[in-house]
Amino acid sequence: MPAAFWLIGLVALIAGLIILKIGLWPRRRGDTPHCRKCGYNLTALTSERCPECGTEVSPKTTVQGERRRSTGKTILGTALLVIALTWLASPLAGINTWRFYPTFAVIPYLQSSNYTTAQAAWDEIERRMAAGKLSVSQRTTVFDRFTHFQLAVRPQIALGDPPIFAVRNTSANYAIPRDIIEVVQPLELWIDGEHQNVADFNSDEDVGHGESGWPIPFDCSPGKHNLKVTFTVERYLMSCGPLGQGISYNVQTLLDQRTMTMQGSFEILATRPADDIKLIGRPELTRAIQNLIDVDSLWINHTSQQTFIMFYIKGPLSDNVAFDPFVKVGDREYPVSSFTVARGHGQTGIEVHGEYDGPLIQFADVILRPSKTAARETPDFFEIWGGELVYKDVPVKVIDDKPATRPATSTAPS
Repeated sequence: MPAAFWLIGLVALIAGLIILKIGLWPRRRGDTPHCRKCGYNLTALTSERCPECGTEVSPKTTVQGERRRSTGKTILGTALLVIALTWLASPLAGINTWRFYPTFAVIPYLQSSNYTTAQAAWDEIERRMAAGKLSVSQRTTVFDRFTHFQLAVRPQIALGDPPIFAVRNTSANYAIPRDIIEVVQPLELWIDGEHQNVADFNSDEDVGHGESGWPIPFDCSPGKHNLKVTFTVERYLMSCGPLGQGISYNVQTLLDQRTMTMQGSFEILATRPADDIKLIGRPELTRAIQNLIDVDSLWINHTSQQTFIMFYIKGPLSDNVAFDPFVKVGDREYPVSSFTVARGHGQTGIEVHGEYDGPLIQFADVILRPSKTAARETPDFFEIWGGELVYKDVPVKVIDDKPATRPATSTAPS
């Protein structure tokens, strides 16, 4: 829970104790003498001892004034104590205390450095979005915190290669959860002031990632060129379809929409440099990287003759990786669409797919081989880990219906 949660509980607890103390044991008022031990009224007493408790009467054993207890303050203090103790114990009881926070108090925690706190804040914001309890201005305030986009362009490419650009969200602690989908779509594009056709560009559905990228279908001459692109960013609250048939997305509610224009530049080289993509030969990293890249699921659809692999990146990688995956059945290898993951990124899922016309199987090997081609399709991968990963005997889930899938190449943030 955030610090404010405990602060609210402690303030209420202390206030309750103070008010209860004032209600039950108020300051004495007046000058009527009373026994300090039992509180007996000693007015007009003729003996030297308290007739109630027998204490010897003296200035030290006598107090002046009467306590006038306040029923209202006693009730208020008791109520505050009950509320404070219930508040502080609510996490142990599984009570969602985020529901009691006003929206303006929840929003700052969306970017908490504590992942658990940030996720809990997002869950509450999503609940309010789904229930229609957030105004347009509140939704704008939420996403303004996650709207710091940057145009990344691959600075040098070889003649014949398409220019590559990516639209990246560079917000600090960018952690939009997986059930909010971010769609980035180029609207207009110019190279050296000449308008280009963007009709063939697919929108990139970016679920919790920080990047959307495209190759530009345009033949340029060697030399330096300028690029300008106008694009829209839309965020939707969505739900996932059933696993086992690829991931299908049922978009529910438009949360945010905005249009931006950005500029960059690139250079086309007459020949490809021999070392444009450097393979890092660090075989000692094989086990560590394989432990971080998990084959979450392998599906084969014999009806549509397709195979689908869901990888899960469990933690930050020490090097950039760009892989061509293969599904190996016997002596035959079936290629699957490539993917890349940038150094330092993790906790994301990547789905790739390819064609499959092989036999019914229960297990298959999954092979990941380094791919310079996939690296060239990113704006800034100039070196990648050069090792190969082999996952033996991965269980196969057989499906019959053709699934709705994401684009062929899934690229994690770089």
